[in-house]
Amino acid sequence: GAQAELSDSLPLISQAVTQGVKNAMEALEPARIFPAAPSREYSEFVAGSSYATASTTAAETAAAEASFQFNAGVVEENALARLTRRAVSQALRPARNQVAALPKQAVSLGGRLMPGEILAGTIHLPALAPTNPFMPRLHPDHPEGFPITREVSLTVDETTNNGHYLGAGYGVSRLTGTYREEIHGLHKPLGTNQDIGLKTEGRFTLNRLTLVDRLNF
Repeated sequence: GAQAELSDSLPLISQAVTQGVKNAMEALEPARIFPAAPSREYSEFVAGSSYATASTTAAETAAAEASFQFNAGVVEENALARLTRRAVSQALRPARNQVAALPKQAVSLGGRLMPGEILAGTIHLPALAPTNPFMPRLHPDHPEGFPITREVSLTVDETTNNGHYLGAGYGVSRLTGTYREEIHGLHKPLGTNQDIGLKTEGRFTLNRLTLVDRLNF
């Protein structure tokens, strides 16, 4: 592959290559699909050539593009980094398409579903996912969307029933609480530090009808 000799006299190229590879690998890193074991599709992907050669492809592309742009007279740091990232993104498009198409049937939440406790987790929707709202099939001007992140938390209410579940009828117990979600990627970031997404919250009620703790096999 193309290579570029990096030296202390060309710090901008080195920085652009490092950042380009970092961004590329972040785009390729899929979220965990199952809390316990990965799916067959996930296992096949990480064992395949697209994933195995992604880092090499990213490094070679970033080095070649940064060297080319620098020799062409592009020395401004932001411009060099932007052009390098774009080249790496295009080179990794096939692998990113595979990542985006991986089925995700479950998201692992941290915490406990108990009175006074909090459950929290993050849902990732890749830029190239078929369900990304910025990628309508009939809109050719949108070759890819934007990555969307949903930070979800369920804060369970304290109870007055000696710390146990509330009764909701014969054989039925109940938990109530507040559902909160912050969504990043649907519009430009908010706040002074540009790190605030769309926030929403509401009440939830969960009724337990059975003590069987595993329904799917």
